[in-house]
Amino acid sequence: MDTDKMYILLFGMDDQRILFYQDVISRKVKLKRFPSLTESSSSAYVIERYNKGVHELIVSKVSEKKLETVEELQEFEKEWPSLLSEEYKHLPHWKRYWLSMQWNPKNRLLNIFKKVVTERKLFVEKGALYYRNKYKDKKSFNKHIERWCKNGIDIAIYCPNVRIYFVLDKLNMHNISKKNCYGHYEGDYTCKELRYIFRHWDELKEKVVFFENKKIVKAPWIRGKYVKEWQKYSEIRKRRFTWNLNKQACKSMENIKSSTFLTRERAHEHKNLQSLLKEAIGKQNNVSEQKRASARRQRVLTI
Repeated sequence: MDTDKMYILLFGMDDQRILFYQDVISRKVKLKRFPSLTESSSSAYVIERYNKGVHELIVSKVSEKKLETVEELQEFEKEWPSLLSEEYKHLPHWKRYWLSMQWNPKNRLLNIFKKVVTERKLFVEKGALYYRNKYKDKKSFNKHIERWCKNGIDIAIYCPNVRIYFVLDKLNMHNISKKNCYGHYEGDYTCKELRYIFRHWDELKEKVVFFENKKIVKAPWIRGKYVKEWQKYSEIRKRRFTWNLNKQACKSMENIKSSTFLTRERAHEHKNLQSLLKEAIGKQNNVSEQKRASARRQRVLTI
């Protein structure tokens, strides 16, 4: 990989990214010391373009019934970069995209698709992926898209020469800490990407540049009208972390108690076994002694 050139990934709402790209090309955005956008289209910078390329390959394989076993998944995971159509091959991030998939197990095809593939639940309708849940209901399968949007952020984490330009215009963060009835956070992929950056801020704070109204701004959890919403999200995460920690501690204590109980049970069983052995040996000795006494009496009578 070229480690001298700086590469850019562009995040934000679809329309706002396009407008931002056009403003950068027109030199209406003050980038300061950060590199400009030089590719011929904004799509070269957005992770969805890369996701779409791999998604189309998966749809083709599923349609041809060539992605139905773990072995076929593993083979496809190795060969998909060579199968990309010419439409996508010119994009600058492919090598980093593929490597990031390998570096983070959550991004791997095998881990995302293994369950639905091995259970033969995956199928295609009108170019989209679907699966059947346990009630046989048809559900859209988008897990790979959601995960690979985060893969773009992982690229910035792993690669020193990658920066993220995140456009905040028109992004509603009022519900950034709100969950739906299924316990999942609300909002579109853009909000999910932003939460992922927040969770990895220690690794990314030197690699993400936020823009709003054509200007560089602070991260929304540091400054802006949504700071309180991000504080709520942070508190929820802290409470969940504490709850998980306590749960793990309780589980550990239960394991210790269970182990102690089993040890005592085994010791008790060992003690009982020793007692039974002693009793059996004692009885055997008594029988032997009785036999010897009977033999002596027999000899006396014979004499």
